[in-house]
Amino acid sequence: MKKGKTKKIRNKKAFPKSTKKELGSKVSYTKLAKKYSSEIEKYKAKVNLLKSINKFAIPSILIITIVAVLIFLRPAFIGYFALEEAEEHVSEINKLFVENSSYLFILEEGELKSLKINGQLIGDGSAKVYLEAGNESYLVFDSNAPEGGGLAGITGLAVSEFNEIQGTNETIGLDETVLVNETIPENESISLNETIPADENTQINETVSVNETLNETIQINETLENITNPPENAEILDELEYNDKTEFDADNNGIEAKDGIVDFSVNAEFNWNVNESNLCTAWETYSVDNESAVKVLKYLSKKKPVYVIFGNLEYSDKSTRKLSKKLGCKLPLFSKALKQMKNVKVINNKVVNFKGIMIGGLMYFNDVCWLKEFKPLNAK
Repeated sequence: MKKGKTKKIRNKKAFPKSTKKELGSKVSYTKLAKKYSSEIEKYKAKVNLLKSINKFAIPSILIITIVAVLIFLRPAFIGYFALEEAEEHVSEINKLFVENSSYLFILEEGELKSLKINGQLIGDGSAKVYLEAGNESYLVFDSNAPEGGGLAGITGLAVSEFNEIQGTNETIGLDETVLVNETIPENESISLNETIPADENTQINETVSVNETLNETIQINETLENITNPPENAEILDELEYNDKTEFDADNNGIEAKDGIVDFSVNAEFNWNVNESNLCTAWETYSVDNESAVKVLKYLSKKKPVYVIFGNLEYSDKSTRKLSKKLGCKLPLFSKALKQMKNVKVINNKVVNFKGIMIGGLMYFNDVCWLKEFKPLNAK
């Protein structure tokens, strides 16, 4: 028997080479699958985020763009409008109504489809305007309906001057003291302890009575060295007019509401040289209701002859609704040398028709009503 070589067989698992390769490829595939899966999930998240951003970004960008265009370009909106053919006619009525009245309005052309009215309401009361067509009445204007009240409206500038120079036991220095016991409440009826006739053409030494006649109480105790005596043909031309140099009563018609001001100016011309420092202005107010008058003298010089320019303001009591009538002006000459100046002639010494009307309220209205679709030919 031949002795053969013996081989040791080890306990090994034998795998074919192909099997090992397959196992290696599966592991790597699993790793790759996990890697790509995570990448895919990340990509999906980014895509979803971009979708959500785009969903709101585009409208936001459009809104911002439109706002920027409106701000910087400031476009004007234009367009075409369909208009109905219409004619406009204006009728001037120019009537004053002081009580309930009616006015027949006759259309000369076309049909009445709309209505506008313009006018002015003067006074404390109220007013309504109706358009009557057939059996129908339409309220066109109501003074209590519009917002806002009346305009600012009068006293006289003369009254303002009284407030500046009024006083009790007022002293007028002309070599001696003359007491004028007067009380002048503001914006009320004015009265004195003396009676002044309302004759506007009467000379001052006849109308002013202050306890005694001025010609008797005023003594001439001074020389007239610096005073130019008037010539034989001395004349004074006086003028009363509305003052157009102020903002008061801008249209200079003498009509303002009760809290406004109507201002006047008194101008005088002398045909000889006078000392203007001796000139002053005095106002007289006359209450129509109380039939009382008051003159206020304000002297600018105590020891020199004074030429007094008078304005005469006629007005009504504030508690009543009566209107004032007229404003007059006269320029009498008053001076200690009055006896030596009798030859002075005053020209245009008459009452002029100037008004200072105190009214309760003043309201303007314009285009207050627009009534549509009226067809009657006659309306009132």
